[in-house]
Amino acid sequence: MPSGVLKMKFARIDSGVVAEIFEGESLPQFHPSLVWVSGVPDTVSVGWGYDGNSFSSPDSLFTVQEMRDARSAEVSALRDQKYTEGFDYNGKNFQVDLEAQKDMTAVQVQFLSGVSNPHGGAWRTSDNEAITMSDNDVKLFMQAAFTYVAGIKGASWLHKENIAALNAKSDIEQYDISKGWP
Repeated sequence: MPSGVLKMKFARIDSGVVAEIFEGESLPQFHPSLVWVSGVPDTVSVGWGYDGNSFSSPDSLFTVQEMRDARSAEVSALRDQKYTEGFDYNGKNFQVDLEAQKDMTAVQVQFLSGVSNPHGGAWRTSDNEAITMSDNDVKLFMQAAFTYVAGIKGASWLHKENIAALNAKSDIEQYDISKGWP
């Protein structure tokens, strides 16, 4: 295109959404069933909404409930990440993911059934180091682990309740899910 020629931006609209962008001096002939709009702002791209008068970003196309659901899914992912990271106890990191929680619950059930030393005298850290523990040490460790897990669950539930109570899209977008975790 020769220099000095003004390029225009056009958008093909399909069901209220930008389906295609064309930039050029003028819009070529297309089938009349295709809806093209001229004077498209530089920021607009495929996937943006168009209501017949103005363009809106894809984020604004989601309903409030869809945004709540997406933010709640982010909370669940952060909760699972916290489980995977484990927790520190007496200077060592221990797993508290769902598998570890099942193992701890099984040991607790055995303790409650009167079984002595159901843990084999040791508990493994996240990096697989065997830490020698007495029955009492294991009970204190599991109490700390379950308290940590309860804190993660509580933070997750509180964030989801707070998100569910939000009605403005901007509030949902700006809600900080990183706070309040143990």
